[in-house]
Amino acid sequence: MRAKKDVQIKPQSNSKKEILNFTYNIPLPIEDKFVSDDKQVNYGLDNNYPAFLLKLYADSPINQAIINAKSTYIFGDGLKYNNGSEVNINVNPSDSFNEFINKCIKDFLLFNYFCVEVTYNSFGEPVEYHHCPAQNIRTNRIKNKFWYSEDWKYKKYDIVFDRFTPVNSEGTSKLFFFDGYFPSNNNAYPLPEYSGCIKSILTDISIRTFNLNNVRSHFSVSTLITFFMGGNVDEEVKRQIMKDIKDSYSGENGEKIILDFQDTQGKPAEVKNISPNEWDKAYSAVSTQNQQDILIGHAVTSPLLLGIAQPGSLGNSTELETAYQIFKNTYIRNKRAELTSAFNQLFVNSTLITDNLTFTDKPLFETQLDDATREKIFTINELRAIAGMKPIQNGDRLLNDPTPTSTFNAPQPDEEIKKKSDWVKHSLQPEDFEKIKHLGNHKDEFEIVKQGKFVFNAEDAKMKELQFDTESDIAKWVLENDISNLTLDEIKNLLKEQKDIDIATPDLEDTLNELSKSGIIKIDTNDTGRISIKPDKVADLPDTGTILTMYDYVKRPEADGDILIPTSRGFCVKLVENNKYYSREDIQIMSGIFGYDVFTRGGGWLSGPNGEATPHCRHMFKQLMLKRKTK
Repeated sequence: MRAKKDVQIKPQSNSKKEILNFTYNIPLPIEDKFVSDDKQVNYGLDNNYPAFLLKLYADSPINQAIINAKSTYIFGDGLKYNNGSEVNINVNPSDSFNEFINKCIKDFLLFNYFCVEVTYNSFGEPVEYHHCPAQNIRTNRIKNKFWYSEDWKYKKYDIVFDRFTPVNSEGTSKLFFFDGYFPSNNNAYPLPEYSGCIKSILTDISIRTFNLNNVRSHFSVSTLITFFMGGNVDEEVKRQIMKDIKDSYSGENGEKIILDFQDTQGKPAEVKNISPNEWDKAYSAVSTQNQQDILIGHAVTSPLLLGIAQPGSLGNSTELETAYQIFKNTYIRNKRAELTSAFNQLFVNSTLITDNLTFTDKPLFETQLDDATREKIFTINELRAIAGMKPIQNGDRLLNDPTPTSTFNAPQPDEEIKKKSDWVKHSLQPEDFEKIKHLGNHKDEFEIVKQGKFVFNAEDAKMKELQFDTESDIAKWVLENDISNLTLDEIKNLLKEQKDIDIATPDLEDTLNELSKSGIIKIDTNDTGRISIKPDKVADLPDTGTILTMYDYVKRPEADGDILIPTSRGFCVKLVENNKYYSREDIQIMSGIFGYDVFTRGGGWLSGPNGEATPHCRHMFKQLMLKRKTK
């Protein structure tokens, strides 16, 4: 903010008084209008309008409180996956996911836009997200190029970014710029949503400054002293008189005085009190109305949401809950929708975020339960968890339930009937595919190194998965180590020593031959039978390793017909035609969404031609050992 001071000497009735006139120019969010699309658009006359908005946030307590409260209400219980699970990641080495999201929300409320620097791995996938303070960014008119500077007051920029893309093979960072809509003449920078009450925010700051000055230095003029000793008194004499009077009225209680030198001589000095007695009431009235204007400008439905008591209001929990629900329906819901769309765009193709995100609500008040109620609704182990204690055997029951006499009861016929009836709940429909269509990786990105054998039950699947995990570990170890002039037995011993992998020599030889056939490694054997191993193409190896264990959705070996038949359920048709491989984590996410083990059950229960039923469909997840194709 800048104050313009004009000092003028105005004669009034032959008196010699200095009149100081003060005017204030409010910074305006003016953009350059005649700038080509490849040039930076200045924001404000001095290209530093965001700094003015930051000052409004820092200097006005009510403006700051509203923005902080909005941020808290929008965040709620956090941004989580659509299935309700937490996002427990760090988006960069410094910020957790929640810290990063809160920074973006705060910038969006302050400036109506936020910025994120995105870095990529060698495959062009986003791997890190760094919040970029919105006040440090300037853009061009079409918003595909961005300039960054720590301090635009000096009109220097440090870095230039291109616009964010989900896939980037250039190896450089990109900038994600998300802005909200606000009707204005601006094309590059949106106005903040509270722009209509900026004058009221400035008034709030000015009132507080006035009150501070009144307390600290009694800023208001309270006394006029007129000296009738001639208007042509020497300036040095005037300064000395002023100094003597100031020295006599120093400190927080000292008065501020105007000295007036008149032409009439021979008359004693005259002292008048000119302090208006109603200034405190006038400023109090202005402050009250000003606060209302700021609340309206911020679309806050009730001051209770900020902890501001209102005359005639009880301020009880019911009244506050009602105010919150109104504010949530008229404001929070819309802001969450904007930000949810933004974050889902930002995390497209991310290596960190594996599903779409949504904001979740946090109760306005924590529910307090008495001990008797807790014992009726919490199991023993849940009560122990609340007390910070470990679970106990047979603790997954209510406190007053009888202790089970046996940990295992053989299923009775009626239990088997109930079990089969539950299968019906686990029959996926075509619309269920929409919930998981984003999972998996396209098959054309990979080459098959080795296929797993078909498995027919959960135990076999578990054993085969362990075998595949071992082979993947061996492949990665071979690629990360220099194998020179060693025998198979020596390599086997090293695997046992360094990776705790116990594998028979023939199995090790088979694994190495598979890797060699796939083109991942190159094996040289000398005349004595000693071998040397090195990666076939070191430059093509990704940072995360070459060998991946993934799964293909295929027909079970015992099922008749093609992979898809006319009676195939719509979910299975879509999953097969999606042409993707799935990680174990992808399949676990599916299981969490649908509420049963998709890995062993596929699309759900199946009715056979003779009326018999099975808990799984005609399809299964077949394990594969893959490597990414060379670009």
